[in-house]
Amino acid sequence: MVVLFSITQYINSSKDTSIRGNLSILASSGEVYYNNYGDTYDGFCDSAPVENAFLQMPHIAGGESYCADGQNEWAACSRLFIDNRIAYCVDSRGVQREICNDSCDSFTIVCPDLGSCN
Repeated sequence: MVVLFSITQYINSSKDTSIRGNLSILASSGEVYYNNYGDTYDGFCDSAPVENAFLQMPHIAGGESYCADGQNEWAACSRLFIDNRIAYCVDSRGVQREICNDSCDSFTIVCPDLGSCN
């Protein structure tokens, strides 16, 4: 039983690392998009870099990855595996941090503070 728990934790840790890495790539991709598409982030979430990042991330059944964009900002987040109350978020300000999973939704356009997660 202990061995199974350790293996599961190891696998989930690897999945969380994949999510963090794929979302982190979007920070520089967002700046390239902004400079190439008329000084706007509008449409960034539908771009190939975001789609590719989301396709390469592991997903939890019932869990979602989100991206929201607007004229001057964007944010993307995805729920993590080790603690399903936590999501990882990146945004156009260069913020990359854990947030409460409840804060990770299609309306998140900047990464909020972690706060207290239930």
